[in-house]
Amino acid sequence: MPKVGTKEFNDLASACFGGKPKQETAVEFQTQQIGILVSKLFNDEISKAEFHFTRFEIGDQAKEMEKQHRGYTEEEVKEILASYADWSINGDCTYYEWFEQFKNK
Repeated sequence: MPKVGTKEFNDLASACFGGKPKQETAVEFQTQQIGILVSKLFNDEISKAEFHFTRFEIGDQAKEMEKQHRGYTEEEVKEILASYADWSINGDCTYYEWFEQFKNK
């Protein structure tokens, strides 16, 4: 059985279930990676310095994943709706142009 999160695992899941596996959360990613890191440390595959350095890298990657996966707050949704309302009144561009401008903010 391929390791979870690898390309082989994703290909197998697609073949078996006709779709992509559940997207890994930042916490799941961090937990898995720290577990691998601890195993490497205990097996003398990495030094303590490498362990600590990589642990911080994993934390940064998890924070970035969290930013990409987070939803919108109520306040952000209100701002989006107000922006769309302004656009629909002024009509300076097409909906698709407005949406692209919104995505790039």
